[in-house]
Amino acid sequence: MTDPKQQLQDQIKALKDEYGALLPERLNELDSAFADLPDDIRATAARQALETLYALAHKFTGSAGTFGFMAISETAARLEVLCQSLLEGADDAAAEGRETMASLVATVREAAAQDTD
Repeated sequence: MTDPKQQLQDQIKALKDEYGALLPERLNELDSAFADLPDDIRATAARQALETLYALAHKFTGSAGTFGFMAISETAARLEVLCQSLLEGADDAAAEGRETMASLVATVREAAAQDTD
């Protein structure tokens, strides 16, 4: 008979492996959402792209953390907060701008490479 604790650990590992296998696709979605963001992130046209980027960052924050990809989760949380601030019209977030967002998106990808090694 298989140890129930070991069964649970095996199931968790399988879920983590599955999540890791889906990461490249999810990262491409994040890159695409960022690419859709206009240069002027204060523009009305930026709202939809910001909402999409926010939603993806939010999903990464929770799901990556759940499966132990902490570097991804922590960086995505910073991106999520920045997107939320921009959506709420915060001037200090707008001053950080697109360059900071680009850096955070790139850092999520780098974190994914480190977390999955």
